[in-house]
Amino acid sequence: MVLDSSANSPIHPTSAMMSQRPIYTAGLVMLIWIASSLNPHNSLWAQSKEASSTEREAQKQLEAVDREIDRQQRRAQSGIRQLFRGKSSQNQLANLSFRNFIRGGLGTGNLIQVPFVTNVNISAGYWGSYVSPNKITWPKGSGVEYGHTMSFMVGGKVNADDGNEYIIISDSYNRSGGDKSPDGSHKYHFTPVPGYYNMTGDPESSNQLNNNSTDRALLEAAGYDYVGGLNEDTNQNGVLDPGEDLNNNGVLDTELTNNIEFAAQSNLPETWPSYWPVGSYPGDMREEGEAVPGTRAGLWNGAYGAYVRGDQESYYVADDRDNDEFPYYPFLDPSTGEPDTRDWAQGGRRGMGIEISTRQYQWSSVLAEDIFISTFDVENVSRKDIPEIIIAMIVDYDIGGSTGSNEALFDTRDDITYQWHKNNIVRNGYKVGYGGVGFLESPGISDDGVDNDQDGMVDESREDGIDNDGDWTSWIDSNGDGVFNNEDANHNCALDLGEDL
Repeated sequence: MVLDSSANSPIHPTSAMMSQRPIYTAGLVMLIWIASSLNPHNSLWAQSKEASSTEREAQKQLEAVDREIDRQQRRAQSGIRQLFRGKSSQNQLANLSFRNFIRGGLGTGNLIQVPFVTNVNISAGYWGSYVSPNKITWPKGSGVEYGHTMSFMVGGKVNADDGNEYIIISDSYNRSGGDKSPDGSHKYHFTPVPGYYNMTGDPESSNQLNNNSTDRALLEAAGYDYVGGLNEDTNQNGVLDPGEDLNNNGVLDTELTNNIEFAAQSNLPETWPSYWPVGSYPGDMREEGEAVPGTRAGLWNGAYGAYVRGDQESYYVADDRDNDEFPYYPFLDPSTGEPDTRDWAQGGRRGMGIEISTRQYQWSSVLAEDIFISTFDVENVSRKDIPEIIIAMIVDYDIGGSTGSNEALFDTRDDITYQWHKNNIVRNGYKVGYGGVGFLESPGISDDGVDNDQDGMVDESREDGIDNDGDWTSWIDSNGDGVFNNEDANHNCALDLGEDL
């Protein structure tokens, strides 16, 4: 992926992803890296951005304005995550805006402190009302800033029912107020899917987060459950036993409250929902519409099982239903069975019909203490194919909190873009270092005759069942079903009924 982090420009993948149903999950892994010194090699380009007091003042004004504005698909039995299946009627009913459910969070699992917002933004320079501090800092607690904005975006070429072709860009880049409807009623931004965090806030607050009549009515109309917090009394004996005081307040809470109003973070049990959405993990036997806890209730809903793999993780899901800029109707109206042509104000669900599952990781090991990793699984949940799609990210570092005098370089060998301040400045007693963003993995095109990821192999595919680069681990298929599996069908690390094969 090529980044231009010095000029607020989008980064573009080296190859477009052909997105025709059915294909497999488009996983994108991004690394943010900060260091105090660097010896770049094999550079493609480098450029600088001159300082601008006007831009700095405009940025402050925009931030002030912004402060005033207020499932992945169930995994296939083979263990391969499939993409572009039609969703059930329950999800097709979920056609209202979920702007009220946007949450912030703060990654503090190592030396790099990373704010994020659940409309798929890393760092919150233009979304400061959701999390504070709102910019990436390193070292943690120093106040030295390294990231103003990192905003994920997806662009697709789609074919409407009337035969017209449209190019749709979905993002949440909020500079100058973001991409909004002509009447100003709403923005064409990603919004989070409900159910992935504790919606019950401080009972002393004005709206108690989402525990109010307006948000509850919205959820009910859209076919989603209201989900509060965890019950600390896990053994139901009415006594605060050792290990049950998750929020360390010395009181047995039958429902934790999300007083900080954050997204779900592994280190903050008070942000976890009491149970996770249906179909959000492998082995979930619940059916759509069932308001029952499921086997991962009270556990962290990790990507690799019901446990925390990193030293700190966060998890949320978002979609682009509010992006009704073009007359493209990827969903059916649940009341008629016809294409849903209702506008945003009437509850129509639009966009390209994509859903993004985002997981973020930090490790405190000395080898990873300056790294923040994000994975984005982009899934088409609509009834329509997306013939061509491209994944990108807008990155603006503002190294050391400076909007000017930043230089950038793209390392073509390791696919990392670095940025630094050309004047070797000092902030708060710290010599300002370098920042870097790298894309570790993203899909390519398996039939274009191009080595998309420059690894020496042309037309390699994730789906052909071939170990192209010879790095697979061998295993014995003891039960002869052709699937890499074990008894822990729901990945909750417990021997449940029916699993003792």
